[in-house]
Amino acid sequence: MSIVQTHLTSQIKPRPELQPSRVGIYVKETAQVGGQAVVSIITDIWPTSAASGLRSFDTSLDMSGPRITLVSGQVTTYAAAAGSAFNATESTPYAWWSLKVPAFTQLETVPGSVSLVNTAINDGSKNCITVVDESGSAINLITYSAILEHEGTVHPWMNVQSVKAIVTGYFTYQRRKNIGTAGSPVWVDVNQPTTHPHPVRVHLCTAPVGTTTNYQQESLLSTGEVYPTGLAEAIYLSLSTLQYEFGHTILEQPFYTLIKPGKHSLNVSGGASAWASMNAMVQETTINFINSPGSGITSAKTQVRCGPVEHLEPGQLIQLTNIFQNRDLSKINPNERTSGLPNGGANAEMPSETAKENTTPAEPDHAFLTWSAIDSVDDSRTNVINHDPANGVWSSKQLVNSTGAANPSAPSVTLAHSDITAASVPNIAAKFQSFTVCQNDGTIKTCAILATVPG
Repeated sequence: MSIVQTHLTSQIKPRPELQPSRVGIYVKETAQVGGQAVVSIITDIWPTSAASGLRSFDTSLDMSGPRITLVSGQVTTYAAAAGSAFNATESTPYAWWSLKVPAFTQLETVPGSVSLVNTAINDGSKNCITVVDESGSAINLITYSAILEHEGTVHPWMNVQSVKAIVTGYFTYQRRKNIGTAGSPVWVDVNQPTTHPHPVRVHLCTAPVGTTTNYQQESLLSTGEVYPTGLAEAIYLSLSTLQYEFGHTILEQPFYTLIKPGKHSLNVSGGASAWASMNAMVQETTINFINSPGSGITSAKTQVRCGPVEHLEPGQLIQLTNIFQNRDLSKINPNERTSGLPNGGANAEMPSETAKENTTPAEPDHAFLTWSAIDSVDDSRTNVINHDPANGVWSSKQLVNSTGAANPSAPSVTLAHSDITAASVPNIAAKFQSFTVCQNDGTIKTCAILATVPG
């Protein structure tokens, strides 16, 4: 059976006004940086030098930009470099040591008596200042020249090198005590100048010396939507071809041809030459079936409407492009598209302070010990006991509070190794010995006396 096609009607209308003089796409991208909305405008124009006009295809889009969290930290370093701070004797003597060593501020010392025994650093000389790491190795103070103050922490992402250092300096100073009043102080020396090692634990780093430096690290949480490169050019080229609105009605007997929207395009021969290559895209197809019972043949009246795409805009094209570029939809927050802010979360806060690095006061000094207390009978007097192991002297005396001098009318006791010499006593070890004595009344008694063995 042959197929009979009858072309009933055709309507063809060229659409030159759909050929744009240019395509301009203006993208409003809303990103979030450090919890703040950052809006940027992306302009995509093709041809790039074309000006806007009546036939310009200009459109605007809203897109979700990247979400970036900022991690910030601050590093403050001491005013002087490490080497000069450790051995400096400026107008405020040993200013850096006074900040770190409680003994210098908590103990009352004789003015001008504080002295650094050796100002050399890590040269191996006696009592030199040593700057070592936790393994005991000497630290290069040219590389690690900055002393980290108590405010700030050095983190790996700051690109600053740091090392924990133990700095030990050796000092001499004279301690004293006020046995008078705050308004009328009376100072009494309670110790002799001896060498005191003061170890201090600090952080040394490679940050700038004597400044506060702010460091910042960006962390990308989501990339957001990606704008397709060359989208304006692609739209311009697709619209530069002259489009046609085309309506056509075909009566076909029997029904044989199925024209599908989005799959087929139509050309018309026998008319204008341009129609033969217009490639009119089918947008809608309507088919009316007609059954002839006598002949048993089903005829079809097909109405086809062709023309420009009406349901796609640049926004839809971008969404189609992003289908495979942002597979992880959890990283695209819908709320960011309108407000630029996420539903929750915040920047990562870094600590602004760490504990102040220092050690306990100077190691206990047993070279000279003093005990003192107000006399229980006369509060204008102070009883003092001195123990000087270095010189082998033990003494007990009473001082007058108003002058700090020894009370001449009060008893005092002094025991010294120097009082016992090998020249005068064969056995110079003194200890309690048992002696027999005769009292004035002739009675014989036994007593223990601290003395050497009779020679």
